[in-house]
Amino acid sequence: MGALADALPRVASPTATVRRIVVTSLVAGAGTTTVASLLTRTLARHRSGPVLLTSPAIAGRTDHTVPWHGASLGAALGDDRSFDVSVVDRARIGDPAFALPAVADATIVVIVSTWDRAVGEDSLALADALAAHPDGCASMVVFTNGGRSRSPWSTFVAERHPRASASLPYDEALTMGQLERASIRTRIAAVTAAGDAMTATREGLHA
Repeated sequence: MGALADALPRVASPTATVRRIVVTSLVAGAGTTTVASLLTRTLARHRSGPVLLTSPAIAGRTDHTVPWHGASLGAALGDDRSFDVSVVDRARIGDPAFALPAVADATIVVIVSTWDRAVGEDSLALADALAAHPDGCASMVVFTNGGRSRSPWSTFVAERHPRASASLPYDEALTMGQLERASIRTRIAAVTAAGDAMTATREGLHA
């Protein structure tokens, strides 16, 4: 539980103004909505201030849209100034050339990558580019194993790249949209990712 003990204080880190966490990806099906929801759930559970989730993918749903104490659902950006943290599901960017304007209002960008090495490398390259650009911001990559891959690549790179955060394991509960039934491994990974999202700088994680 060392990773959990390290991450929890970072999840609760104070913020002077609203911290906008924009979640996006380069490919369809990477799990941006799942990661955005997990981050919101984790932040709302472990922080005292209110957390806002803005997600067009679930904005029209009434079934457990935001089932977490301290979390709310917003229809659009611009109404988050009274919140401690604002998590925005931007879905897929697709072309990296459009990344900068798509995340212009972010404090940090969370790029969701599949377990595929090529997608992971492209995602890490985009994270590096966003952090280095004068108009960019802090960035990080979260890996999702939706296809039950046995490749150790994402775990290996997460231990070495300054912008590689948690690797979410394959979890049947996540595929069914049942976040409240996520495994212990998934919850620990979510806390790690939330801690990174609250404290990462342009220099990388834990900077």
